[in-house]
Amino acid sequence: MYNYLLVLLEQGAVPFCHYSNPYYLAPPGETMSAGELGKLAAYAAEHGIFLNFLYGKHRLEPAAEAIIQGAAHVKLVPPELHPTYPDSVVVFEADELDSFPGILSKSSERNVILRATAADLPRLADIVAALRGRFRRMNLHLVGQETFTPVQLERYETELEKMARMLADCYRSGEEVEINVLSDRLLLQEMNNCEAGVRHLTVAPDGSCYVCPAFYHDGAASLGHWSDALSREAANQRLLTLACSPVCSRCDAYHCKRCVYLNQRTTAEINVPSRQQCLTAHVERGVSRRLLHSLKTMRPFDKFPPIPGIAYEDPFDKAMEETWRRDAPMPPGPAVHENEDYLIQIYEMQRKILRKLGTD
Repeated sequence: MYNYLLVLLEQGAVPFCHYSNPYYLAPPGETMSAGELGKLAAYAAEHGIFLNFLYGKHRLEPAAEAIIQGAAHVKLVPPELHPTYPDSVVVFEADELDSFPGILSKSSERNVILRATAADLPRLADIVAALRGRFRRMNLHLVGQETFTPVQLERYETELEKMARMLADCYRSGEEVEINVLSDRLLLQEMNNCEAGVRHLTVAPDGSCYVCPAFYHDGAASLGHWSDALSREAANQRLLTLACSPVCSRCDAYHCKRCVYLNQRTTAEINVPSRQQCLTAHVERGVSRRLLHSLKTMRPFDKFPPIPGIAYEDPFDKAMEETWRRDAPMPPGPAVHENEDYLIQIYEMQRKILRKLGTD
């Protein structure tokens, strides 16, 4: 049984993660009818399923609003609808920086989502700083990260370091603030991924089901109508689990979204991540590790388990190294270990050089 559903109230529903919605800025498109919404809400209530409603830029008919208010739910809305639904999670694009102060009052309880592209990286820390004091938790999602170059990843790391210093300052001032890509890894001891298709599904305006909104907006085949899809296990559901992801299952970037949509888009395999996704998660992991170290004398961070150092940036490298160690024939004797370490050092140096040249 699924824990919750993402319900797209209209074709132009606000995109809130790594994907894009080509209809977001378009005129009003298909909208979920009050009848469909009522049946879905009744099913969810009967089976204890929580609902996340994704709004577009348009108000719904009163009958639909009444159904939503009677359901256990959270609203995800674009900035222009936040004043109408002040208890909602507002989804900002980083280039909407100028609108932040006018839409968001000071609050230590609000959750927000911030989406940024490669073009936003040079001022990402400033954008986050502009929202300080207006949220308790921020989920930061990078749009287009599957195409990030080594130079862009280095810039992202630089901006994360600035954000980490801001977080440390918040903690020392007694502010309880979370930024998913930095603070989540401080506490996690196991994978806490998106789990699309495993813990949740998406329901489109016409009632059809998808693994996540990205597949709907990308024109993928549906899993069928929700009345059928929710009562049975999807044909490929097992493949979506961590156990069927050989690279991710040996990784400890526990905060990574492990986005199955990006997997499918970049590698044509739903359980195999792209190198960029892994590198991005490990950049975040590294900054989180340094943030925790900077707080090691401060409660409660002094009780947090340390984040261990690692000698790789991509778990695929780790998998290949383990395979090489296991399969490569090596002569016996003490010199083997010395040669092995030497070769690993050469491998690491070459990989870093290639990354600097932008050919890795």
